[in-house]
Amino acid sequence: MRSSEQVHLKMFQLIDTNKTGYISVDEFIHALHSRGIIVDRANIQALFRLICNRPEPELNVEMFIHLMYIFEMADTTDPRAILFRAADINHTGKINPQEFYKILRKLSFEVDKHAIDVLFSHIAQADGEIDYDVFSQIIDRLYLETQTRHAQQA
Repeated sequence: MRSSEQVHLKMFQLIDTNKTGYISVDEFIHALHSRGIIVDRANIQALFRLICNRPEPELNVEMFIHLMYIFEMADTTDPRAILFRAADINHTGKINPQEFYKILRKLSFEVDKHAIDVLFSHIAQADGEIDYDVFSQIIDRLYLETQTRHAQQA
């Protein structure tokens, strides 16, 4: 385990006040407030839902380490950067087709894996992954198309 992961493990243990092995949104917010950091509950809940793979938005230690990766690597004022780092499960700084599929599903997009594979065959770099710039362009386009679709339905 890398030293940063050891620090994050210790942080996890301190935040998990009820010792369940999971950190709740409330525990996380309380820990931030105790450090003088005021956060919006809805934003923390949304972030937990992006990371969490459980029905209840609680983080185990692995998910918590991923959350810390997001905070350390993303410009937290840029939603696309947060999404990119949330999608980057293996912390490589790039997104593979499986990671992209998972984040789109978490964002409630109806996509199939084959469509993602076809998309990646056209846009991915030689290693089969996409970087932040390509990811941002796709997210911007999806957002624009979603807004256009909603406007047409109204």
